[in-house]
Amino acid sequence: MSIDMTLYKLLNQVKFDKVFSDILCNVPEVENKKARFRLAFDTLLSVTPARESDVVIEVQEQDYLGKGVHGVWINTDTDCDSRLWERLLAGHIRREPTFKRLDTSSKITNEMIVADLLWLLVSFDFPKKATAFPGFLLNNRRQPKSSLTERIEGICSYIDLHQVSEISHEDIYHYRDAGNLAWIANLTSYSLPRDKSSYDMICFLDDFMWFNNETKTFLIISSSEGYENEASKIAEFANSMLKNPTIVHGRPLLPGIEIMAIFITE
Repeated sequence: MSIDMTLYKLLNQVKFDKVFSDILCNVPEVENKKARFRLAFDTLLSVTPARESDVVIEVQEQDYLGKGVHGVWINTDTDCDSRLWERLLAGHIRREPTFKRLDTSSKITNEMIVADLLWLLVSFDFPKKATAFPGFLLNNRRQPKSSLTERIEGICSYIDLHQVSEISHEDIYHYRDAGNLAWIANLTSYSLPRDKSSYDMICFLDDFMWFNNETKTFLIISSSEGYENEASKIAEFANSMLKNPTIVHGRPLLPGIEIMAIFITE
């Protein structure tokens, strides 16, 4: 395991065209979105990193989902809303094996790490300012440190970003006095094979279900063209396993599947 390199140093060691080429090898249909990825890359490079940061960017080898699958996960022990981007750029890169398996993370190049990060950021419309961008990146925890009001704002921001028509802000505000309201979000990696995307999402949901003794759940499934069968598998799982699920649908900015699960304890 190594955490010697910061994200800012890593960004300055790669060329954007090589990063984008790796994305195109897996998802050629985003060729017409190159400008979006370029803007995200250049915007990150324009930020002066903080002097110190507790942010850790975990590089995850996910060969169990298919050969060459990988991703990143961003972790911090403190509230990172303040100076998010400065602290993210000063965050350390950590490579380690998944599930205590044989460590093959060295196969993941610097370009792949940056590609994973750009995929995550562009999917949330970076560098446009989303109301709850810190939550999208950092609050995928069982016990998020955000307030109930902040979580509601994050959900409403997600609804707007994904053009969800079957649920409104008012539907979410209805639960502003709930005993608890928590949410998680996840999206497919650019290196994930299409026929494994539902499996990955279902495993992610299964890891977080029932933690808050919820009485109701909302599940937002956003799937792009060609992922209809995978979205159906997620919906089938939700209907059979989640508590009182209401399933609605949105539109992702990038190819693949995204989910937001909202767990409500009334």
